[in-house]
Formats: sequence, C-alpha cells, structure tokens
Amino acid sequence: MPKHIQGIDHVVILAAELDRAAETYTRLGFTLSPRGVHSDHMGSANHTIMLQDDYFEVLSVLKPTPANAAWRTRLETGEGLWATALKTDDAAGMADEMRAAGHAVRDMLDFSRPVTLPDGTLATAAFKVTHFNEPGTVRDGIFACQQLTRDTVWLPELMEHANAATGIAALEAVAADPRHVAGQLSALFDQEPTADPDGGMVFTAGRVTVRVRRGETGGWPFRFTGLTLAVSDLARTEAALSGLGAERVGESLRLAPERTHGVILGFTPGP
Repeated sequence: MPKHIQGIDHVVILAAELDRAAETYTRLGFTLSPRGVHSDHMGSANHTIMLQDDYFEVLSVLKPTPANAAWRTRLETGEGLWATALKTDDAAGMADEMRAAGHAVRDMLDFSRPVTLPDGTLATAAFKVTHFNEPGTVRDGIFACQQLTRDTVWLPELMEHANAATGIAALEAVAADPRHVAGQLSALFDQEPTADPDGGMVFTAGRVTVRVRRGETGGWPFRFTGLTLAVSDLARTEAALSGLGAERVGESLRLAPERTHGVILGFTPGP
C-alpha cells in the first residue's frame, strides 16, 4: 500500500435535505453527531455517524460555492454514496505520492467545522484533504482525508448505536467494465483485484472489502451503490430495524436505497 494511504477513512452519502436524512438515520438506530456546518467556502453541512475506527456521513449543500460544485453535479443524478475518503496520515505527502505515480491531484485544502463537546463547550474538528483532479475518471469523487483532531470527532458517546453498528465492512459498486474499474481503484491500495463468483471483481482497501459488479452507472465511470456495516449483535440490529423494511439475506440484513437516501445499506456480523 502507498505509504500515505492507510485504507478507508469515511464515505459520504449526499442528501438533498440534511434534516430529512438525519431523521432517516436516527430512525434506523444510529447516533448522529450534531449538525456540523463546514467552513464558509465549503458551503456544506453534515451529520457524522461515528464507528470504531471509521465512519460515514450524510452531507448536504447549504449554498453554492466553487468548492461544492462537484457535490451539486452529483446530486443532479440523485442522492447516494457519492464520495469516498481515503485514510491518510499526511494529505500533502499523499498528493506528492500520487503525482509521482502520474496522477493529477488538487492542492491540499484545509477546512473545519465546530463541534459541541459533551460538557457543552465548543471545539473544532479540523481536516486536510487532497482530491484527485481527474474528472470523468474512476478517481473522480475520491479524496484523501487527514484527521487533525481525532479527539473531537471520535467521541465515545457518538460511537454507540442502537443498531449495534461498529464499522464499515464492505462497499459495493457498479461499473460497465468491473475489471477495469476494480484495477484502477485497487491500485490506490497496492492491491490486485480477484474475480468474484458472480462475475464481478473484489479487493480489499485496508479492512474494507470492495466489490465491483457490472451495472448501470448513470453515465459515470462507476458508482458506489452499497454500504455494509459490521455489527456486534445482529439480534440487536434486527430489533432496531423492526418495521422499517429490512430484508434478511442469509446472515445479514439489508435496506433498499429508497429507505436510505440512495444507498443499499447492509448489516452483517463482525467485530
């Protein structure tokens, strides 16, 4: 794996209306962070769902700015799992590493959002991010995120969920050419994809399994469609999702994208 890429940091679910998305994910048994409004030039806000070592977030655009043009373009296609953040210990170093490998990347961007701590005091969550600057390619929508203030993001009270979620187990994607897309993505982690029994391709990104299957992408090179979370107690998960349309698939549970703002959301036993 490249020195400054350590796996998946988090994934981003773009939602048209943040309050509606927050209501949905609260109803599904997640503990959401308070609304975080990003730096003014970002023009966006989010709620994070913190897991043991990674997380996902629901994010909406509050006002158009140049920095959120890509979010707005993707939302025109619909809500869903529209961005993936790579875990890095050095966003600038990762940019240098990728440039040396022949990739185009944007200049590093610093941004932050306020955080209300358990005692009611305000703190700051700060990040450095580096985006690939390769529109129309497999790497469009992928960026590296360096967490500068983990102690204000991974708060213990935000990591306990009624549905027993503990971490990201897998990501699902569709592409017209799964072999090509999986090869391009897996190279970021110095991995070689292997064939799945269903004809797709699979590889690991740190601790996350990534599967790419043949499917309709809406004109994009590929599209992430599914997020599967590890849970510590599937019976608790099933109880939390009772009456919300969860489907049992083998030893896992699954919610259709119509119920989750565009994501096939799965839950599977794990650490």
